[in-house]
Amino acid sequence: GRQHETTAGEFLDAMVQECLQNGLHFLSDKDARPTGSMHPRAHLWDNGTDPVAELRSLVAIRSHALDRFGPDLLQPGEELARLDELLTPLYLLHRYQVDAVSKLIGGMDYAIARPGDPVTSSSPVPGAVQRAALAGLLETLTPEVLAIPDQISNSIPPRTHGARRTRELLPSHQGTAFDPLAAVEVAARHTVSFLLNPERAARLVDQHARDASALSLPELLRALSAATITGAPASDPEGAVQRVTADVVMGELIALAATENTSAMVRSTARSELEILETALSLGAGHPSTQATMRAQIDDFFSHPEAYRRIWTLELPPGSPIGCGHTR
Repeated sequence: GRQHETTAGEFLDAMVQECLQNGLHFLSDKDARPTGSMHPRAHLWDNGTDPVAELRSLVAIRSHALDRFGPDLLQPGEELARLDELLTPLYLLHRYQVDAVSKLIGGMDYAIARPGDPVTSSSPVPGAVQRAALAGLLETLTPEVLAIPDQISNSIPPRTHGARRTRELLPSHQGTAFDPLAAVEVAARHTVSFLLNPERAARLVDQHARDASALSLPELLRALSAATITGAPASDPEGAVQRVTADVVMGELIALAATENTSAMVRSTARSELEILETALSLGAGHPSTQATMRAQIDDFFSHPEAYRRIWTLELPPGSPIGCGHTR
Protein backbone atom coordinates (compact mmCIF):
# COMPACT_ATOMS: atom_id res chain seq x y z
CA GLY A 1 0.00 0.00 0.00
CA ARG A 2 0.92 3.63 -0.27
CA GLN A 3 3.15 4.96 2.50
CA HIS A 4 1.27 7.41 4.72
CA GLU A 5 2.14 11.01 3.91
CA THR A 6 2.21 13.51 6.76
CA THR A 7 -0.40 16.19 6.21
CA ALA A 8 0.15 19.84 7.09
CA GLY A 9 -2.31 19.44 9.97
CA GLU A 10 -0.48 16.44 11.38
CA PHE A 11 2.88 18.21 11.05
CA LEU A 12 1.59 21.27 12.90
CA ASP A 13 -0.01 19.09 15.55
CA ALA A 14 3.31 17.34 16.14
CA MET A 15 5.02 20.72 16.51
CA VAL A 16 2.43 21.83 19.05
CA GLN A 17 2.85 18.63 21.05
CA GLU A 18 6.64 19.04 21.07
CA CYS A 19 6.31 22.64 22.28
CA LEU A 20 3.95 21.62 25.07
CA GLN A 21 6.31 18.82 26.12
CA ASN A 22 9.13 21.39 26.34
CA GLY A 23 7.06 23.79 28.44
CA LEU A 24 6.42 26.29 25.65
CA HIS A 25 2.90 27.70 25.55
CA PHE A 26 1.12 30.09 23.25
CA LEU A 27 -0.85 32.91 24.87
CA SER A 28 -2.23 36.02 23.22
CA ASP A 29 -2.72 39.70 24.00
CA LYS A 30 -6.07 39.00 25.63
CA ASP A 31 -4.24 36.77 28.13
CA ALA A 32 -1.75 39.51 28.97
CA ARG A 33 -3.08 43.01 28.32
CA PRO A 34 -6.24 43.45 30.49
CA THR A 35 -5.81 44.83 34.01
CA GLY A 36 -7.70 41.84 35.35
CA SER A 37 -5.76 39.17 33.46
CA MET A 38 -4.35 36.30 35.48
CA HIS A 39 -1.67 34.21 33.80
CA PRO A 40 1.60 34.28 35.79
CA ARG A 41 3.75 34.26 32.63
CA ALA A 42 1.72 36.34 30.17
CA HIS A 43 2.84 39.95 30.52
CA LEU A 44 3.79 42.86 28.27
CA TRP A 45 7.30 44.33 28.40
CA ASP A 46 8.32 42.77 31.69
CA ASN A 47 11.80 41.48 32.47
CA GLY A 48 13.42 38.53 34.23
CA THR A 49 12.20 35.08 35.18
CA ASP A 50 11.11 36.06 38.72
CA PRO A 51 8.66 38.99 38.45
CA VAL A 52 8.94 40.03 42.11
CA ALA A 53 12.75 39.94 42.18
CA GLU A 54 12.85 41.89 38.92
CA LEU A 55 10.45 44.50 40.32
CA ARG A 56 12.78 45.10 43.27
CA SER A 57 15.74 45.26 40.88
CA LEU A 58 14.04 47.86 38.68
CA VAL A 59 13.02 49.93 41.72
CA ALA A 60 16.65 49.92 42.88
CA ILE A 61 17.91 50.95 39.43
CA ARG A 62 15.25 53.66 39.28
CA SER A 63 16.27 55.00 42.70
CA HIS A 64 19.93 55.08 41.65
CA ALA A 65 19.05 57.01 38.49
CA LEU A 66 16.75 59.46 40.28
CA ASP A 67 19.58 60.30 42.69
CA ARG A 68 21.60 61.43 39.67
CA PHE A 69 18.81 63.14 37.75
CA GLY A 70 19.28 66.79 36.83
CA PRO A 71 20.19 69.39 34.20
CA ASP A 72 23.45 67.61 33.37
CA LEU A 73 21.37 65.10 31.39
CA LEU A 74 20.35 67.72 28.83
CA GLN A 75 22.11 68.22 25.54
CA PRO A 76 23.83 71.60 25.00
CA GLY A 77 21.22 74.24 24.21
CA GLU A 78 18.21 72.25 25.37
CA GLU A 79 15.66 74.03 27.60
CA LEU A 80 15.38 73.05 31.24
CA ALA A 81 11.66 72.43 30.70
CA ARG A 82 12.58 69.30 28.75
CA LEU A 83 13.64 67.64 31.98
CA ASP A 84 10.06 66.52 32.60
CA GLU A 85 10.19 64.56 29.32
CA LEU A 86 13.23 62.72 30.62
CA LEU A 87 11.75 62.22 34.07
CA THR A 88 8.50 60.56 32.96
CA PRO A 89 9.89 57.23 31.66
CA LEU A 90 12.41 57.11 34.51
CA TYR A 91 9.87 57.75 37.27
CA LEU A 92 7.60 55.11 35.70
CA LEU A 93 10.42 52.66 34.95
CA HIS A 94 8.79 49.92 37.03
CA ARG A 95 5.27 50.29 35.64
CA TYR A 96 5.24 47.17 33.44
CA GLN A 97 6.87 45.07 36.14
CA VAL A 98 4.05 46.16 38.47
CA ASP A 99 1.66 44.80 35.85
CA ALA A 100 3.51 41.48 35.75
CA VAL A 101 3.68 41.05 39.53
CA SER A 102 0.00 41.90 39.94
CA LYS A 103 -0.94 38.97 37.67
CA LEU A 104 0.41 36.60 40.32
CA ILE A 105 -2.27 37.78 42.77
CA GLY A 106 -5.43 35.85 42.10
CA GLY A 107 -3.42 34.29 39.29
CA MET A 108 -4.23 31.11 37.39
CA ASP A 109 -1.74 28.98 35.48
CA TYR A 110 -3.40 27.55 32.39
CA ALA A 111 -2.69 26.59 28.80
CA ILE A 112 -4.55 26.58 25.51
CA ALA A 113 -5.04 22.83 25.14
CA ARG A 114 -7.21 19.99 23.90
CA PRO A 115 -8.13 16.72 25.60
CA GLY A 116 -5.05 14.50 25.68
CA ASP A 117 -2.50 17.33 25.55
CA PRO A 118 0.32 17.22 28.15
CA VAL A 119 -1.13 20.23 30.00
CA THR A 120 -4.91 20.37 30.26
CA SER A 121 -5.70 21.58 33.79
CA SER A 122 -5.52 25.05 35.31
CA SER A 123 -4.29 25.76 38.82
CA PRO A 124 -4.08 28.83 41.09
CA VAL A 125 -0.73 30.47 41.69
CA PRO A 126 0.53 29.12 45.06
CA GLY A 127 -0.37 31.19 48.11
CA ALA A 128 3.26 31.83 49.05
CA VAL A 129 3.96 33.26 45.60
CA GLN A 130 0.86 35.47 45.80
CA ARG A 131 1.87 36.82 49.21
CA ALA A 132 5.39 37.56 47.95
CA ALA A 133 3.84 39.45 45.03
CA LEU A 134 1.63 41.45 47.38
CA ALA A 135 4.63 42.39 49.54
CA GLY A 136 6.54 43.51 46.45
CA LEU A 137 3.67 45.67 45.21
CA LEU A 138 3.15 47.28 48.62
CA GLU A 139 6.79 48.38 48.52
CA THR A 140 5.99 50.46 45.42
CA LEU A 141 3.51 52.45 47.53
CA THR A 142 6.06 53.62 50.09
CA PRO A 143 7.25 57.24 50.24
CA GLU A 144 10.78 56.00 49.50
CA VAL A 145 9.59 54.88 46.06
CA LEU A 146 6.88 57.43 45.29
CA ALA A 147 8.36 60.72 46.53
CA ILE A 148 10.19 62.90 44.01
CA PRO A 149 13.20 64.60 45.66
CA ASP A 150 13.05 68.38 45.97
CA GLN A 151 16.19 68.77 43.88
CA ILE A 152 14.31 67.26 40.94
CA SER A 153 11.07 69.17 41.46
CA ASN A 154 12.96 72.46 41.84
CA SER A 155 14.97 71.88 38.67
CA ILE A 156 11.94 71.56 36.34
CA PRO A 157 10.47 74.95 35.37
CA PRO A 158 6.90 75.47 34.07
CA ARG A 159 6.37 74.78 30.38
CA THR A 160 6.07 78.04 28.41
CA HIS A 161 6.64 79.47 24.90
CA GLY A 162 5.83 76.59 22.63
CA ALA A 163 6.73 73.81 25.06
CA ARG A 164 3.16 72.67 25.65
CA ARG A 165 2.24 69.86 27.98
CA THR A 166 1.42 66.61 26.19
CA ARG A 167 -0.22 63.40 27.31
CA GLU A 168 3.20 61.76 27.51
CA LEU A 169 4.24 63.88 30.48
CA LEU A 170 3.39 63.24 34.09
CA PRO A 171 0.09 65.08 34.69
CA SER A 172 -0.28 68.15 36.88
CA HIS A 173 -2.91 69.74 39.07
CA GLN A 174 -0.85 72.94 38.88
CA GLY A 175 -1.37 74.06 35.31
CA THR A 176 1.93 74.40 33.46
CA ALA A 177 3.99 73.80 36.61
CA PHE A 178 5.53 70.41 37.40
CA ASP A 179 3.50 68.70 40.12
CA PRO A 180 5.40 66.11 42.20
CA LEU A 181 2.31 65.03 44.15
CA ALA A 182 0.36 64.42 40.93
CA ALA A 183 3.17 62.05 39.94
CA VAL A 184 2.71 60.27 43.27
CA GLU A 185 -1.03 60.05 42.62
CA VAL A 186 -0.81 58.42 39.19
CA ALA A 187 1.97 56.01 40.17
CA ALA A 188 0.12 54.94 43.32
CA ARG A 189 -3.15 54.52 41.43
CA HIS A 190 -1.40 52.34 38.85
CA THR A 191 -0.43 49.81 41.53
CA VAL A 192 -3.67 50.06 43.49
CA SER A 193 -5.90 49.70 40.44
CA PHE A 194 -4.25 46.37 39.68
CA LEU A 195 -4.53 45.20 43.30
CA LEU A 196 -8.21 46.15 43.58
CA ASN A 197 -9.31 45.05 40.14
CA PRO A 198 -12.81 43.53 40.58
CA GLU A 199 -11.99 40.41 38.54
CA ARG A 200 -8.83 39.79 40.57
CA ALA A 201 -10.78 40.31 43.78
CA ALA A 202 -13.41 37.78 42.70
CA ARG A 203 -10.73 35.17 41.96
CA LEU A 204 -9.21 35.71 45.41
CA VAL A 205 -12.62 35.04 46.98
CA ASP A 206 -13.02 31.84 44.96
CA GLN A 207 -9.47 30.59 45.54
CA HIS A 208 -9.68 31.10 49.29
CA ALA A 209 -13.05 29.33 49.41
CA ARG A 210 -11.41 26.31 47.78
CA ASP A 211 -8.17 26.45 49.81
CA ALA A 212 -8.06 28.09 53.23
CA SER A 213 -4.28 28.59 52.92
CA ALA A 214 -4.65 30.77 49.82
CA LEU A 215 -4.31 34.53 49.92
CA SER A 216 -7.73 35.95 50.76
CA LEU A 217 -9.32 39.23 49.75
CA PRO A 218 -9.65 40.41 53.39
CA GLU A 219 -5.94 39.66 53.92
CA LEU A 220 -5.02 41.73 50.86
CA LEU A 221 -7.28 44.63 51.87
CA ARG A 222 -5.96 44.63 55.43
CA ALA A 223 -2.34 44.67 54.26
CA LEU A 224 -3.05 47.45 51.75
CA SER A 225 -4.85 49.59 54.33
CA ALA A 226 -2.11 49.08 56.91
CA ALA A 227 0.60 50.03 54.44
CA THR A 228 -1.07 53.16 53.09
CA ILE A 229 -3.81 54.51 55.38
CA THR A 230 -3.44 53.48 59.00
CA GLY A 231 0.37 53.55 59.04
CA ALA A 232 2.50 56.69 59.31
CA PRO A 233 5.85 56.16 57.55
CA ALA A 234 8.75 57.82 59.35
CA SER A 235 10.34 58.52 55.96
CA ASP A 236 7.47 60.93 55.15
CA PRO A 237 7.63 63.39 58.08
CA GLU A 238 5.28 65.93 56.47
CA GLY A 239 2.88 63.18 55.48
CA ALA A 240 2.17 64.62 52.01
CA VAL A 241 3.03 61.47 50.06
CA GLN A 242 1.15 59.24 52.48
CA ARG A 243 -1.91 61.48 52.34
CA VAL A 244 -1.99 61.32 48.53
CA THR A 245 -1.46 57.54 48.55
CA ALA A 246 -4.08 57.02 51.26
CA ASP A 247 -6.58 59.08 49.29
CA VAL A 248 -5.93 56.95 46.19
CA VAL A 249 -6.42 53.72 48.15
CA MET A 250 -9.58 55.01 49.83
CA GLY A 251 -11.04 56.05 46.48
CA GLU A 252 -10.24 52.73 44.81
CA LEU A 253 -11.54 50.76 47.81
CA ILE A 254 -14.83 52.67 47.78
CA ALA A 255 -15.07 52.14 44.01
CA LEU A 256 -14.64 48.39 44.57
CA ALA A 257 -17.35 48.43 47.24
CA ALA A 258 -19.65 50.39 44.92
CA THR A 259 -19.04 48.63 41.62
CA GLU A 260 -21.82 46.62 40.03
CA ASN A 261 -19.40 44.61 37.87
CA THR A 262 -18.31 42.11 40.48
CA SER A 263 -19.70 39.58 42.94
CA ALA A 264 -21.67 40.38 46.07
CA MET A 265 -18.89 38.75 48.10
CA VAL A 266 -16.33 41.20 46.76
CA ARG A 267 -18.57 44.18 47.47
CA SER A 268 -19.39 43.00 51.00
CA THR A 269 -15.71 42.32 51.76
CA ALA A 270 -14.74 45.82 50.60
CA ARG A 271 -17.54 47.30 52.70
CA SER A 272 -16.34 45.36 55.75
CA GLU A 273 -12.84 46.75 55.27
CA LEU A 274 -14.29 50.28 55.12
CA GLU A 275 -16.07 49.67 58.43
CA ILE A 276 -12.83 48.41 59.98
CA LEU A 277 -10.99 51.43 58.62
CA GLU A 278 -13.57 53.83 60.03
CA THR A 279 -13.12 52.32 63.49
CA ALA A 280 -9.32 52.44 63.23
CA LEU A 281 -9.38 56.08 62.11
CA SER A 282 -11.68 57.02 64.98
CA LEU A 283 -9.14 55.47 67.37
CA GLY A 284 -6.32 57.63 66.00
CA ALA A 285 -4.83 55.55 63.20
CA GLY A 286 -3.54 57.26 60.07
CA HIS A 287 -2.29 60.78 59.50
CA PRO A 288 -3.93 63.30 61.87
CA SER A 289 -4.72 65.72 59.03
CA THR A 290 -6.86 63.19 57.15
CA GLN A 291 -8.55 61.12 59.86
CA ALA A 292 -11.72 63.20 60.01
CA THR A 293 -11.92 63.63 56.24
CA MET A 294 -11.59 59.93 55.54
CA ARG A 295 -14.14 59.00 58.18
CA ALA A 296 -16.56 61.49 56.64
CA GLN A 297 -15.90 60.00 53.19
CA ILE A 298 -16.67 56.50 54.46
CA ASP A 299 -19.85 57.71 56.19
CA ASP A 300 -20.96 59.48 53.02
CA PHE A 301 -20.36 56.34 50.97
CA PHE A 302 -22.56 54.23 53.22
CA SER A 303 -25.24 56.92 53.10
CA HIS A 304 -25.07 57.48 49.33
CA PRO A 305 -23.32 54.49 47.68
CA GLU A 306 -24.81 55.31 44.28
CA ALA A 307 -22.77 58.52 44.19
CA TYR A 308 -19.47 56.64 44.37
CA ARG A 309 -19.16 55.11 40.96
CA ARG A 310 -15.70 55.36 39.42
CA ILE A 311 -15.02 58.92 38.23
CA TRP A 312 -12.35 60.52 36.07
CA THR A 313 -8.93 60.77 37.67
CA LEU A 314 -5.47 61.78 36.55
CA GLU A 315 -4.16 59.33 33.98
CA LEU A 316 -0.76 57.72 33.60
CA PRO A 317 1.13 58.74 30.44
CA PRO A 318 0.45 56.12 27.72
CA GLY A 319 3.95 54.62 27.71
CA SER A 320 3.41 52.54 24.61
CA PRO A 321 4.26 53.83 22.15
CA ILE A 322 6.32 56.75 23.41
CA GLY A 323 6.84 59.73 21.12
CA CYS A 324 3.44 60.32 19.49
CA GLY A 325 3.42 63.92 20.72
CA HIS A 326 -0.37 64.29 21.05
CA THR A 327 -1.41 67.34 23.04
CA ARG A 328 -4.31 67.60 25.42
